[in-house]
Amino acid sequence: MALYAARALACWLTLEWVTHTLWFNAVAKHKLWAALGTAEGRPLSPLDMALVPWWIMLFVWLKFLVIWRFFRCAIPPTPHSKGHPSCAPAPRTQG
Repeated sequence: MALYAARALACWLTLEWVTHTLWFNAVAKHKLWAALGTAEGRPLSPLDMALVPWWIMLFVWLKFLVIWRFFRCAIPPTPHSKGHPSCAPAPRTQG
């Protein structure tokens, strides 16, 4: 459980780093496409336009991963958790 909590903390720190250092989410959230092109002094290239949705999708995935790992650490395991005999597949019958 400690290793899982450490991995959850690492994911949260990565999310914080991505939030504070990468501009992709701000561009999409505030619709700053034109302002970004003006700041660059050129129109956005197709590569720029393709990378923004990719980074946004990665950012959303990371947010859900942090939420998932937080609740996995916060909620104690139940008898139906992984490794419990009731979750094992049914034995095969011959014949």
